[in-house]
Amino acid sequence: MDVMFGYLIEADPNIAMVMGEFAGLYGKDAHPKLTTKRATDFTIEAMLKGKYAGAYMWSLNPESAYQFNPADTYGHYTEGLLDDDWLTPNKVFVEGMAALDEMENLQMFPCFPQEVEGSESEEEEEEE
Repeated sequence: MDVMFGYLIEADPNIAMVMGEFAGLYGKDAHPKLTTKRATDFTIEAMLKGKYAGAYMWSLNPESAYQFNPADTYGHYTEGLLDDDWLTPNKVFVEGMAALDEMENLQMFPCFPQEVEGSESEEEEEEE
């Protein structure tokens, strides 16, 4: 990773390097030595060591398909951060991604506006 783009962090410490679309089969990796799981774990280790600012894992979608599992077994294999019901977290995958919690400037990503007690919107609702 350093040869392709990681060196940019050393060139300028103000760069916020974010890894996009990494991972694959994780809890469902059928290789006897868990090859894709280990590759994901090593990628996370490299990001932490390189002080990356963040990452986007592949994928939230439980229907993300892979054609081989392991490399010599053809088929249709799926796995994502969510289980097939799109509601239940894939516990093994979530636990694997927890290593990313060590990123230095980790913060919650606000998907929805957060209401703060005593905020203007609450006061406006009370007045109506």
